[in-house]
Amino acid sequence: MHKKRRTFRKKKKRSCFSILFILLLIVFSYFGVKLYKKYSYTTEKVDLNKYIGVSGNDVAIYLNDEKAQIQQDSNNNQVGIFRYNNVYLPLSYINDYINPVFYYDEETKKLLYSLSKETLIFSIDDTFENIAPVYFIDREVYVLIDFVKKYSAIRFSSYTSEDNKRIFIYTTWENEQVAYIRASENARVTGGNKGLIICPVLKGEEVSILTKYDKWSLVRTNTGYIGYIRNSKMDTSRTKMNINNFTYEKFDNIKFGKKISLCWHQVANKIPRRNFEPIINEIKNTYNIIAPTWFIFDDDFGTIKNNATTEYSEFARDAGLSVWATVTNINEKKINIKTILSKSSTRAKIIKQLIEYAKQYSCEGINIDIEDIPASAGDDFIQFIREFSIACRLNQIISSVCLNIPYEFNRHYHTDEIGKICDYVCLMCYNEFHMASTTAGPNSSLTFVNEGINKSLEIMERDKLIIGLPLYTYVWFKNKDVSVTARTLSAENSIDYAEKNNLTKTWDEKTGSYYCTGTVNKNEIEVWLEEIESLSLKLDAVNNSKCAGFAFWKISQDNEEIRNLIKLKY
Repeated sequence: MHKKRRTFRKKKKRSCFSILFILLLIVFSYFGVKLYKKYSYTTEKVDLNKYIGVSGNDVAIYLNDEKAQIQQDSNNNQVGIFRYNNVYLPLSYINDYINPVFYYDEETKKLLYSLSKETLIFSIDDTFENIAPVYFIDREVYVLIDFVKKYSAIRFSSYTSEDNKRIFIYTTWENEQVAYIRASENARVTGGNKGLIICPVLKGEEVSILTKYDKWSLVRTNTGYIGYIRNSKMDTSRTKMNINNFTYEKFDNIKFGKKISLCWHQVANKIPRRNFEPIINEIKNTYNIIAPTWFIFDDDFGTIKNNATTEYSEFARDAGLSVWATVTNINEKKINIKTILSKSSTRAKIIKQLIEYAKQYSCEGINIDIEDIPASAGDDFIQFIREFSIACRLNQIISSVCLNIPYEFNRHYHTDEIGKICDYVCLMCYNEFHMASTTAGPNSSLTFVNEGINKSLEIMERDKLIIGLPLYTYVWFKNKDVSVTARTLSAENSIDYAEKNNLTKTWDEKTGSYYCTGTVNKNEIEVWLEEIESLSLKLDAVNNSKCAGFAFWKISQDNEEIRNLIKLKY
């Protein structure tokens, strides 16, 4: 009986151990699986077509190792195409990110590329190294990448043997860090063992290290993928040099030869000697350039209204003044700048007229002053300036262009490029507050002038920069609804207006200007003066900047006091 009890106890004890062992095994298995899932490396692969974002003959674009965002609703295509066993890029992308000089002319259906003395012309029927340099799909223009490289400081690698085709383009030439793979590894979408696999990277393969972290690095493989690899799988990094052997063409600019003091002369018609002779006699010992607004866009077909006379030109030159004829679109007629400048035939017609007139009237320079250019015409405008500058260069005529202070909203004026290709840029440092402004303020504060100079010098050489200053201002009438109405006054008349109406005159240190306030005929009035003290500070700013010189708008608004100031400063 006792023996049976002992046997039963032993069996019960063994049974408990078995249950406990099974429970422990279950627990260890559970946590083991948990740990395995947590620390094991996934073998799941990413869908490369979805990851890269293209398939078929589309080509993903990587610029300096950043993939272009593919936006289906964007006007600018961010995807290349694979044709004729080569990669073509959208012209819009090339202009925005690689080289803005390529221009597609809608009228002739040709691709243009302007150099310093000629414009190269290419069509779909031309060949470049036995391949068409231009390709069209649904009115979108595509350009062969090798053709782009011929005229641009870029390097590239394309990977087109797979369905997810891609091209890596570089506009930078910094040295890069590279390393060899010690043991075969997988490049992953994210750093960590759960990152989906992009591609295998074999032992001995060289990778470029884009960003190095504690345990992982973001790399570019030699098969054209960007992903993460463990640092422990790579040897010590070393530097790989990238050498740029491309040099952009340098433009031979024509120099005036002395510090510039220019004044614009606004003329709407051919003026007789009795009208221009006293003006020129007054200014001839103050300024060295006179820029009459002789040439005006007269229609949408490239017709130029000519207000020039040989008599005026000869008298000005005999007085020691260089004549820079100004071309403007300021006209009572409604002129469509996009229509005019988007056609190669119209651009050529305008330029031909300007060069012929410049020769006929012995103009040393031509000054382009085209205002209110819409963003849609920005590329057409810069192409016109390219072609205009070529004609001027070939005929030894100084080219200059009037531009506003470069901001983001007027990027379409291409101030940076104009600063390279033209001889001079006249920076219009006025209309800080203007007729359409909702509040009163100075026409040209010292702060505004300095900002204009500094912004421009970031993108062009100082010996090309002429600072345009105003000899006019505005009288502001404050309305009951807090809005304002403006009326233009010359610098001299604004002072007379303030004195006549007993306005209170106050100096504003920040703007470097006097402003006057008061009441006239029950209207609250504010006038920011353009007088000697304010103009003196602005001329000092021009001198301190060591720019090419200054320009005043306009002759009819200066006086003897202002001319004496100029003589003192210059």
